Amino acid sequence: MSKYILHVKDYEGYEYDVQLEKDDEGYIKNPALRRGYTAFSIQRELKNIKEQLKNYPTPVSDSDDQFNHLLAERSRLQKELPD
Repeated sequence: MSKYILHVKDYEGYEYDVQLEKDDEGYIKNPALRRGYTAFSIQRELKNIKEQLKNYPTPVSDSDDQFNHLLAERSRLQKELPD
């Protein structure tokens, strides 16, 4: 298992370091990072979705597609965060 620190500048100009772990075959372990995301960008996107949910007009019906999409995206992003 190898660990690397990668200095990243994202499309919004934020700079940060990302720790990558590669298995013995050289593949990056975290599936979100393999798809080009970083933990930082996932957290930022998750924060944005949580803010949208917090400010969503009430009452919300069960058949509100936009609200349900936000809930699904929140769940997906939470699963993609590195441990």
